Amino acid sequence: MSGISYAPAKVGQTSLRVRQSTVTQFLHHPDQDDKLVVAHTEDFTGLIDLNTAMRNEGMHGTKDMRLVAQIPGILIEQYCQLNNVSWAEFFADPKHIKRMLNDPDLAAFRVAPGKV
Repeated sequence: MSGISYAPAKVGQTSLRVRQSTVTQFLHHPDQDDKLVVAHTEDFTGLIDLNTAMRNEGMHGTKDMRLVAQIPGILIEQYCQLNNVSWAEFFADPKHIKRMLNDPDLAAFRVAPGKV
């Protein structure tokens, strides 16, 4: 399954765009017949460059509604797995979104400057 879709999320007066273009593959485990490997991959081609250009041009909205970041859904999925939270819990509790938005390792996905 593939294709790109965007899901908006809000934290107060900030906006996060979730980029969803994950490819899921079901692979046979080479050493064990009864095992199946599920691989999720996503191509970030152009997204980081787009975010950088938008940030440099100040294209992140207004103080009333600013676009803070465009984060690939696969990174949110990874966050949820590492922190043992569901997708629904992630979007229901702003602390999870804030944690990702303020993570320096994910700075390339930021559009608006500053902290959330």
